[in-house]
Amino acid sequence: MISKMRAITPVVMWVVIVAFVGTIAFVWGMDITGRSTKSVSVGKVAGREIPVQYFERMVSNEREKLRQQYNGEVPAYQNKMVPYQVFETEVSKIVYHDIFNTLGLFGTADEIFAYLKKNPPKEVLTVPQFQTDSVFDTAKFVQFLNMPQSFDNEGMQALETHLRTFVVPLMKLQAMVELTAFPARCEIERQFRLNTVKAKFEYAKVGWQSWALKDSTVPQAPIDAYYTANRDSFYSDEQVDLYFVKIPKIPTIADETVCLNELLAIRKKIESKEMDFAAAAKSESDDEGTAINGGDLGWFARGAMTAPFEAVAFALKKGQMSDPVKTQFGYHLILVTDTRVTDGKPEVQARHILRKIVPSVETLDSLEGLVDNLRTQAAGKGLRETVAGKPGLVFDSTGLFKKGQFVKSIGDLYGVNNFAYSNKIGEISEKIENNDGFFIFQVKQKVPKGIMPISIVKDRIVRILRDSLRQKEARAFLQARMDKVTPNTGLAALKTSDSVITTGTTDTITRAQYIANIGMDNTVTAAAFAAPLSALSPIVEANGYLFVVRPLWRGADTALNWESPAVTAVAQQLYARTKESALYDWYLSCKNKFSVV
Repeated sequence: MISKMRAITPVVMWVVIVAFVGTIAFVWGMDITGRSTKSVSVGKVAGREIPVQYFERMVSNEREKLRQQYNGEVPAYQNKMVPYQVFETEVSKIVYHDIFNTLGLFGTADEIFAYLKKNPPKEVLTVPQFQTDSVFDTAKFVQFLNMPQSFDNEGMQALETHLRTFVVPLMKLQAMVELTAFPARCEIERQFRLNTVKAKFEYAKVGWQSWALKDSTVPQAPIDAYYTANRDSFYSDEQVDLYFVKIPKIPTIADETVCLNELLAIRKKIESKEMDFAAAAKSESDDEGTAINGGDLGWFARGAMTAPFEAVAFALKKGQMSDPVKTQFGYHLILVTDTRVTDGKPEVQARHILRKIVPSVETLDSLEGLVDNLRTQAAGKGLRETVAGKPGLVFDSTGLFKKGQFVKSIGDLYGVNNFAYSNKIGEISEKIENNDGFFIFQVKQKVPKGIMPISIVKDRIVRILRDSLRQKEARAFLQARMDKVTPNTGLAALKTSDSVITTGTTDTITRAQYIANIGMDNTVTAAAFAAPLSALSPIVEANGYLFVVRPLWRGADTALNWESPAVTAVAQQLYARTKESALYDWYLSCKNKFSVV
């Protein structure tokens, strides 16, 4: 038996390497072999640099995981957020390792053994030598772990290091932090009363954020006064505003025709038995998620696919192949392999071959030529003047943004921040591209670190003052209507036909539950529990609305029995809730002490 276990050590080594080496946080500036490396960094945490090459590798890895998760069609915003998520992950690694070193937290050999015994890597669960009757056998895995030579290889040593320096210390830290998660008696009492004291009330509300102002003009005098009174709120780090032109990478009609003809040629080969559908999908489909399985989509009912795809799939008979079908993803060939009815609903089992409609090399070359020509002209007369009147181009400005900040108008575009903060006003960038298009930038404006001038923040002040006017006018309107309410009419009398004021009556509720059209545990429910029965509350604001409420009934505030099951349940609920967030809250408090650039 021992000899057999020794024989599988190389197998386990590579399984573990694949599973863990990509996730282990090595010391910055060192590669896996221990050789020192130097490169440009994407940021610093407490003076420790995050190398750009390592960072880009992590971003690529995460985007590949997303592509697999979404079968190749990752939502654009989610894809753009990956670099920011990866950066936060790398920051957390450094922060946690500093915490572990400060507190002297590490995993002992016994703790690592116990962890592995309880949490075997999922990749080893399918290793035949660890199975009995095709089921994972913990005893066999433990026997393997008990052999010292099992750790005499790169994969197991990497796993052991990861557990000793990160996983086990994190478990210990969590246990320590959770000791502080027990709620105080005052917290338990407050939550108990939120859960048990009940009331019923009527309400009227006005949406002040959408209030139409009688006069939306804001004179300069109040703008100046607001700026003077709130100067400190306009302090900012250095900011840059860029002009930009985007030349979208849009396929031409000729590109679409090429895509269609390619799919027709594939269909012809399948019809002539030159290749079968599954083999064609593996070699020709652009759907990375299904191509590996011969284009297999499994079983699906109506509503699971896009409308054009679904219409054709459910019209085909078993064994039939479609003509090319166009959807927002490109052109598809569909082969229905089986049909059935489940719970009275028809279902289809199908395969597909996708050809995405993308710009050809010739189209991209033509667009690059246009970009180069625009850049040459812009260097002489400026970007705005160069693109004026030219169709098919997107011209705009980014608006002011800080260094490292996500710029919504252009998304995730590598190199923009570096250009913006390394060049003077008027400078033109080289062409920068991503999957969506080619870009040219020109520095429009730079605002130095400090209190921003009024010319920059004027629009923001105007919005603030207009919101203040909206709330003031809406409040005056609601107050004037309230003065006409009598005990006999109630708040329902305030309802207006144009929905300026809407009214309603709640069910019997507690403060701790969600109330439709009002929300949960906010100023509105507080006013309903505070106002005398049948009396109108003062006007309160919540979620962009102004409310007035009138309590109709309120239950008695029961005495607190600390030994009762109800109070014990509340204490357990609060403990579980606090425990969930304790480690993260503690981590944030530590992170705030680090210098993160």
